[in-house]
Amino acid sequence: MVLIDPHGDLAEELMKKKLVASRDDLIILDPLLDRRGKANFCINPFDVYDFRLSSHDLDVYSQFLARTFTAMLSDQVNLSLQMEALLIPCFRVLLDRPGSTFFDLQRFMIEDMNGDLITLSQDLPDKAHR
Repeated sequence: MVLIDPHGDLAEELMKKKLVASRDDLIILDPLLDRRGKANFCINPFDVYDFRLSSHDLDVYSQFLARTFTAMLSDQVNLSLQMEALLIPCFRVLLDRPGSTFFDLQRFMIEDMNGDLITLSQDLPDKAHR
């Protein structure tokens, strides 16, 4: 289970009520622990390379990311069906590439900066993603 608790109150309450067996079962990520601002954490949804997921799992995950991305943007931008359909193969390529970030997704859309990503897409097993 992942708990996002901006103030830490709920995490402390879980410990008091013994809903978490021990402190070893609780990992607290606090962006304010380093007051100098030199250390922070981030969640990169493309950072799955070390999990050695199957091609099918990566296909399913890229569909999940596309739906999530579309839902997150729905208040600001109305993506067309074609735009949504393009997200899936773009995400699929980025999931195969170690170190991919959302900046690479932006780069995918810039013709003179996406050559390496287009080349990577040629190796995908799914013809629709190539």
